[in-house]
Amino acid sequence: QWVASETYKLDSVFSQARELGSNWVQGLPLDAGARLIAQLRTVTAGEVQAVAARYFGDDQMTFSTLLPQPMDPNRKPRQPSAAASGELH
Repeated sequence: QWVASETYKLDSVFSQARELGSNWVQGLPLDAGARLIAQLRTVTAGEVQAVAARYFGDDQMTFSTLLPQPMDPNRKPRQPSAAASGELH
């Protein structure tokens, strides 16, 4: 999907100019996008799985608990927005 989005984003002359300008400003070769796609196509599923196993193991996991705050009994109820009430301006 990413390769397709990279390809389709160059459909317009404006997008092509923006891509070339971005590459130039960053000091990259003009064909940097094509080179990146070519390199990414060489990555195997096994390589991705190995990296995921290394960095996303249970020893790297972060846990959190969300505790609801008590309601303020003095707070006025929020008025529904125009979009929620179906009104158009």
